[in-house]
Amino acid sequence: MCGTYRYKGEEYTSYSIVKSYREGKTVRKRILFPLGKLSETQVEQIRLILKVVKGKEHILSSIENIIPLKFLSYLEVTVANQLWEDWQIDQAFNSHKITNSPISTPLMARVLTINRCLEPTSCYPIQDWVKTTALPQILNLDPGTLNDDKLYYELNKIEANKESLENFLFNKTYQLNPESYNYVNYDLTTSYFVGIKCSLSRLGKSKDNQPHRRQVILAIMVNEDGYPFKWDVLLGDTAEVTTLKDKVKACRDRFHLKGISLVFDRGIISEDNLQLVDEDEEKTLKP
Repeated sequence: MCGTYRYKGEEYTSYSIVKSYREGKTVRKRILFPLGKLSETQVEQIRLILKVVKGKEHILSSIENIIPLKFLSYLEVTVANQLWEDWQIDQAFNSHKITNSPISTPLMARVLTINRCLEPTSCYPIQDWVKTTALPQILNLDPGTLNDDKLYYELNKIEANKESLENFLFNKTYQLNPESYNYVNYDLTTSYFVGIKCSLSRLGKSKDNQPHRRQVILAIMVNEDGYPFKWDVLLGDTAEVTTLKDKVKACRDRFHLKGISLVFDRGIISEDNLQLVDEDEEKTLKP
């Protein structure tokens, strides 16, 4: 209970712990402990103590008094994992080219993809990164199984499923919007390496302003909606103008696209490529 009083023109609040009792038909209060003047923090603490005393099982506290012992990334990994589920990407893998085990090839690909989306890193720290997230609980995953040998073994399996993944994403996005393939965008970029152990890395024309670094070339094709459906990692000294023929052939023969417009920048332009487009104008591409 609290009451106010005035002293020398100032108003003060005094607190007491009281107990209610009935005297005949009248409810009265008995002061058990006079507490005097208290700060707001002291008042809140005493109120919490009294609530705990009144309860039999509940322990009450304020949020400020709760100290987490461990932080796990939850919301972002849950959203990324749900996107994988919504797109049913597990179905993209060829059943004859995967590891069927508790840590399967699709599961490993899922973990690596979520990592690349949220906190890109090399393979070595993946095990430690997974431990900082809710993925072990969401995927029923033992982080201890994500050792280097397992990671690199599954990376080879994932690469073996590259064409299956491309076909799956093409079919999925084509069904969503066939008209998004009226225009196909094609571009390349480079990614450099600090070491020398990548067999595809070469010294070449760098787009990272790192001309002294060995690099690889990354090529990608996306539809008008921005969905990727074909990609390649090429030797670091590959000339851009030499990469188009393969992509035209894939559009025509594998994806059966006809009458599309292929959009690319001036780095791809050459006499041979323009002739290639002219030859395929009626079959596949519009110039």
